Amino acid sequence: MIEPVAHRPGETTPQLPTGAVTFLFTDVEGSTERWEHHRASMQSALEQHDILLRGAIEAHRGYVFKTVGDAFCAAFHTPLDALSAAVDAQRAVGAEDWSSFGPDFPPLRVRMGIHTGVAQERGGDYFGPAVNRTARLEAAGHGGQVLLSMSTQQLVQGDLPADWALRDWGTHRLKDLRYADRIFQVEAAGLVDVATPLRTATAISPRDRIIVEDSLTDGGADVGAVAAAEVAGIRRPANVYEALAATLAAVRGDESAPAVVLSSAQAREAASRRPANLEEYRVGRIAEWSQPRYRLDGRFVALTLLVDQGDEAAAGRWAARQERYDDLGALLAAVPEPAVVVLGPPGSGKSTLLRHLELDAAIAGLRGEAGPHPPTPSPSRFHAIGQNVCAYIRRQGRGGAHET
Repeated sequence: MIEPVAHRPGETTPQLPTGAVTFLFTDVEGSTERWEHHRASMQSALEQHDILLRGAIEAHRGYVFKTVGDAFCAAFHTPLDALSAAVDAQRAVGAEDWSSFGPDFPPLRVRMGIHTGVAQERGGDYFGPAVNRTARLEAAGHGGQVLLSMSTQQLVQGDLPADWALRDWGTHRLKDLRYADRIFQVEAAGLVDVATPLRTATAISPRDRIIVEDSLTDGGADVGAVAAAEVAGIRRPANVYEALAATLAAVRGDESAPAVVLSSAQAREAASRRPANLEEYRVGRIAEWSQPRYRLDGRFVALTLLVDQGDEAAAGRWAARQERYDDLGALLAAVPEPAVVVLGPPGSGKSTLLRHLELDAAIAGLRGEAGPHPPTPSPSRFHAIGQNVCAYIRRQGRGGAHET
């Protein structure tokens, strides 16, 4: 349940942070299980939890704008205030004797996420991508952790107390968010040393490290979103030669390698120029199929493999396997010596599947990995026709998943 924030009688309404706001989101780890097995203890413990967190937030000039069950959403004028509130809150939670609420009641552990970004305030609540990113960042952590986005880390790193440090977890893509971020964890006396890898964040893949600006929005809102992500280890090459080198480095690097942002003009030039060798050809294919106009955005949720059983099969000629495949490369890898027909009406995404296949093959080739079969198919030259296997496209549309 979402609870509105009420102010105490006689208390003046605080001046809400606006513009570039630092958000602190918190949540109790394992609260559902606690409610199931320790209902009475949990009710009393949460009252104390709320006192501790609200006290730390307000002591550092924070504004609690929403509570959702045992979760707090707070806004701050400065990132250092948010970080100080989080550390004080974790210390207070860690120092509390939670066993006093029940003999078998385990200590509460709270995960926290802090992010700085532009958000819109309306009626005491906040809206926008910065709010969503903070929520995803908090959900990526474990009880006892305080996680920071790179935008916040850049603003506080010069002002940290001498006995505080930031552990670098590398660049990760958070669930449902387009741009990756570099994530840090606060280390300070009185905080639990949580070394467990992040829960819901995934390390950014080589494909995701290549970002091409949309030619329809160059200089507009979408470019602003990319610019906001530049702090998260992103490079902007100045010309096509730097673009080729930066793309190659981003693809071949490990999960901590910086991403590269190409302008639409750089991507087109890299894709159309005559390659000097196979390496440049593969980089060109990556630049080509990374352009937003091709919409290689994961709208296909599954491929079904239909195997030809022959005209005399009692159950029908085509039998669907139970396995589902995320892309055409995975399907081809599962079929020995495949001859594949990709079925679907115009607009169902057959070309998208083939472009995805070539993109993955080019990346695998540059990384020296075993890529999808065939090595570098081009949609204009790929004639996947045969007699014994076909792929049935399952597409995600406006009305949900359906087959075409």
